[in-house]
Amino acid sequence: MNCNGCDGCGKGYPEITQIHPCQCFLAAFCTVDCFEQSSHKLECDLINGPISRLRGKSDIGQKLSKYTMMLYEFAEAETSGKESKRKEARNILNEITLRDANRNADLQTLLDGWNTKNTLAISYMQAGNRKAAESELNQIKGASNTVIAIFKSENRLSLKQRGKDIENAWNSYLQALRDAIMTVPKSGEPLLDAYSKFNDASLLAVSVGNTLGGGKDMTK
Repeated sequence: MNCNGCDGCGKGYPEITQIHPCQCFLAAFCTVDCFEQSSHKLECDLINGPISRLRGKSDIGQKLSKYTMMLYEFAEAETSGKESKRKEARNILNEITLRDANRNADLQTLLDGWNTKNTLAISYMQAGNRKAAESELNQIKGASNTVIAIFKSENRLSLKQRGKDIENAWNSYLQALRDAIMTVPKSGEPLLDAYSKFNDASLLAVSVGNTLGGGKDMTK
């Protein structure tokens, strides 16, 4: 394929900074929206059946990574600044979107509850109540299975990974984040150890997000 610009809107370089080839490799687009609105999508549907995505890296990993460090900033903030940090964390999760409106609404509801559990667990750790923090994080498991099912459904036509990859990736990230939250000390004590754990989880989140978005499992 000779790729000189977007086959949807016609924009070329340097106006666009990235380009994603279609699964048939006969056309390329700057965004998923451009692909969805193009006549080429109809041609692909006739040739290969419905196509759910373009090839290309997802930015879910960057958002998860940013969210992870925002939780650290929540732990670091004084009482007066915690609510704003909680909202900033939620805003980052708002940016993780799916194309299917119904699945996206379900995902956003789950991520909202997940954020609440994470921040509550941090607050309990800072209050010296480790048992309550563990209880909050233990309640994530049921919702986590639904998150996995949503991403499996979103990426059902991806040839780059299997459903088990999504499950393993998400669970590994949850465990790393849990480890980080459970190292948060009582208020007023140094956060050095917690920072190291949150940073580790943040780095892992990048590859995990790529897998959730339909990319290859980079941990293999």
